[in-house]
Amino acid sequence: MAEERTSSLKINWYPGHMTKARREMEEKIKLVDMIIELRDARAPFSSINPILSEVIGNKPKLIVLAKKDKADGTVTPLWKRRFEQEGHKTMALDLLKDNVSKLISDACQEVMREKIAKAKARGLKHVEVKAMVVGIPNVGKSTLINSVSRKKMAKTADHPGVTRSLTWIKVSPDVALMDTPGVLWPKFDDQEVAVKLALCGSIKEDVLPLDDILDYGLRYLSGNYPEMLKERYQLDDLSSIDAILHGIAENRKCLDTNGDLTLIRPDCCGSGKSKTVLLVISAGRNLMKTANEYENRAWAQGELVVGIDEAGRGPLAGPLVVAGVVFPIGYDSGEINDSKQLSEKKREQLYDVIIRDALFYQIEIVEPAEIDRLNILEADRQAMMRIAEAAPCNIVLTDAVDLYIEKDVTSLIKGDTLSCSIAAGSILAKVTRDRIMYEYDKQYPEYGFARHKGYPTKRHMEALEKYGVLPIHRRSYRPVFEALQETLF
Repeated sequence: MAEERTSSLKINWYPGHMTKARREMEEKIKLVDMIIELRDARAPFSSINPILSEVIGNKPKLIVLAKKDKADGTVTPLWKRRFEQEGHKTMALDLLKDNVSKLISDACQEVMREKIAKAKARGLKHVEVKAMVVGIPNVGKSTLINSVSRKKMAKTADHPGVTRSLTWIKVSPDVALMDTPGVLWPKFDDQEVAVKLALCGSIKEDVLPLDDILDYGLRYLSGNYPEMLKERYQLDDLSSIDAILHGIAENRKCLDTNGDLTLIRPDCCGSGKSKTVLLVISAGRNLMKTANEYENRAWAQGELVVGIDEAGRGPLAGPLVVAGVVFPIGYDSGEINDSKQLSEKKREQLYDVIIRDALFYQIEIVEPAEIDRLNILEADRQAMMRIAEAAPCNIVLTDAVDLYIEKDVTSLIKGDTLSCSIAAGSILAKVTRDRIMYEYDKQYPEYGFARHKGYPTKRHMEALEKYGVLPIHRRSYRPVFEALQETLF
C-alpha cells in the first residue's frame, strides 16, 4: 500500500549550494582523520545519503542517530545494533540533553584509537583527532556543533538549508570538528524515502506535494502509533484521514473569520489553497518533543532561563509589547504554548497563571514614536535587551532576535514553539497588547481596533483613508506614511 501511495510522486530537491558543498567536501576530506555521520533516529535508513560513501571513501566513521528523543525508543537500539554489526561505532543522542561533548570526544578517540596509539609510539605526546560532520539537511549537525562547543557557534533552525559553508570548530585540545552543509542526492529513486525525509523536515516545504505528504504521514502515525496520535491531539476518531484532520483542526484552533473550524488556514499554509498541511507536518515532527527542552538543558545545570518574545511587530497602529519570563527550575504547566495557537480566552487564563508562577517577569511597552525613531527591529531588540539585563539569570532565549549583551543568548527560530519561557513571554505580550488595543477601540471606534488590533486589514486601510492618521499610528510604516503625504499635498 505504501508503494502504491508514493509511486506516482516525483519529489526531488537538490539546490545549487549542495553541488558546491559536495565539491568542497571532496576537496577537504583529506584534511580530516574520520567522519561523524548524523542520521535521523526517526528514519535511520531513509536518512542515509548514498553519495556520502563516495565522498568519504575508507575514512573511519562514527554514526550518530540524532533526535533520539523524537524516535521510537524500542526501535532505535535495533538500528544501533545493525549499524555496529556492519562495522561502525554507533550512538544515539539527544543533542540538547545528553552530555554531547564528552560522548562525542570519547567516541572519536575510540574510533581513532589505533592511529593515536601509533602516533604516540612515534614519540608524539599529543594527537588531535580531526573529524568532518556530515549528514542530510536538518538532521542536527549544527545543533551537535553547538552542544559540543558549549556555545552558539553554528546557526540552527528547524528547517533545511541553514548551514551553507564549510566551518572548522576547535572543540578541545583533543578534537576538532568541521561542520558541513546538509547534502541530499540528485534523484530519489525510492519516493517513499523522499516522503519520509519530507516528514522529518529535510526537504524544503515549498517543493513538496503537501496533501500527499500529509496523507502518508497521518496514515503512518494512525497505523503505527495510534495512541500517541490520540494523546497528542486529544483525538477520539481515527477512522479516516478526514476525521483525523477535523480532530487536529479542532485541537489546534484552526478557525475561520467567523470562529468556525476550518481545514484552510492561510496564515499557516501561505497560499491558503492546501489543507492544514504545514501546521500538521510541523506539529507532527515534534510529536514526542517537550516544549521545555532548552530550559531542561539549563535546569539540569542548576541555571535559570529567561524567555523573551514580542507582540505587534506588523501592525500599523498601537505599541510593540515585549515580555520576558523566568520560571522556577523544573516548571511545566502542561498548557503554555505559542500564543498564536491559543484562543483569546485561554491566553487570558494563562496570563494569570504565568504572573502567579513566574519567579520574574517584565513587560516593555514601546510606543509608536519610539518605533518610528529606531525602526521596528531595533525597537524590539532594545526592549528585549532591557528585559534580559534585568532578569536574574545568565541564560537568555529569544524568538529569532539577536541581542548584544554580556549574557548567554540563544536566538531560536519559532522559539515560541520550542521554549515554554518564550511561549509565556508571547502570551504576556499578546494579552497586554490586546488589552491596549481594546482601549483604543473605545477611543477611536470608527477604526475597529478591537477586531484587527491595528494590523493592515481592509477595514483598517479604509478607515485610514477616510478618517486619517491617528497619534497611535506608526508614521514610518509605508501605508501610514503615504496617507500622511496625501493629506499634505
